Amino acid sequence: MITKFIIKEFSLDLQDIDSNTFLTPFLDIIRSDETSGPITCLALNAVNKFLSYGLIGIDSIWRFWKFALFSLFKDTQSESAASAIDKVANAVTHTRFVGTNPNDDEVVLMRILQVLRSLLLSPVGSKMTNDSVCEILQSCFRICFETRLSGK
Repeated sequence: MITKFIIKEFSLDLQDIDSNTFLTPFLDIIRSDETSGPITCLALNAVNKFLSYGLIGIDSIWRFWKFALFSLFKDTQSESAASAIDKVANAVTHTRFVGTNPNDDEVVLMRILQVLRSLLLSPVGSKMTNDSVCEILQSCFRICFETRLSGK
């Protein structure tokens, strides 16, 4: 009985945690030039799911009211979302990985494009800076005009 109370009392919802906290390990993998393409691809998939499920940002009604009541003068959730989304944009546009197989490398590049697309289309994408949007577009053009791609 006491154990259930303690677990219930201290349980956290993932949306209560600062986005930067759970994104940092994935972004570190994406930025690392020592990880292989498939591992980078998995980290990109995770970040894409965080974006798709609305875990980065201020989508939830409950979160809106919570922060509207507790931070009347400073919108900390919005600042956290803007910071997180810019960190994601920076990490994905500067993705580095060890190329092993040309086919696997193309899959990683496709995942990069998918995450960049999700960034631009997600509701929290409106919090991105102009520099981040410009970097995203430049990265997309760089990938599209990559000469090593198979052209399929």
